Amino acid sequence: NVQFSGEKFPDRMMKSLINKYDSFARVNFIDIETQDADEIIHLASFGDKLLQFKRNICHVVATQEDYEVLDSSYRYAGVSNSSQVTTTDFGIIWANINGLFFYNGSKLQNLLDFEGTELLDTATWKNVMSSKEDEQVIVGYNAPTKDIIIMVQKRADQTDIVNSRGFVYNLYKKNIRTNGEFYIDNILNEAIQSGYI
Repeated sequence: NVQFSGEKFPDRMMKSLINKYDSFARVNFIDIETQDADEIIHLASFGDKLLQFKRNICHVVATQEDYEVLDSSYRYAGVSNSSQVTTTDFGIIWANINGLFFYNGSKLQNLLDFEGTELLDTATWKNVMSSKEDEQVIVGYNAPTKDIIIMVQKRADQTDIVNSRGFVYNLYKKNIRTNGEFYIDNILNEAIQSGYI
């Protein structure tokens, strides 16, 4: 992730100098839970919060002009690939085997649990989300329809794209539907028809 003079810092986030977004001084960094045998997978921001995703945890950092404070940490809310995280106009959304998570800038919510009621059987979610070595989870957002699209598909290095399986969660209706198998073309066509692309 970060390397200075041959020394690697896998848990380090660098911050730029004020108003110099492409300049990084060796002393301007943020370290959170270092040497935990985990590495930074993805960074996302919403408002004044920075989300640091590792494989097993998500850290939320409150940022001010010249300092940062660890706001909260969520175990079992990490990701193994950047494709599992998307940004919406409402906040950051990501998926892993433990749930479909939504962070709105102040609190974390598992969208699969609506006011104490499971929207989807846990076994169904885990069955689809338990991806194999040659598969990856992809989360996308269709802004006009407010749909969150969660797909599990063959990795890009595979020669042919086969049917993907997954779910579509609607932020307005707060419901989720299973798309047992669907083609990437169907998702692109839906996005084009709704004016998103």
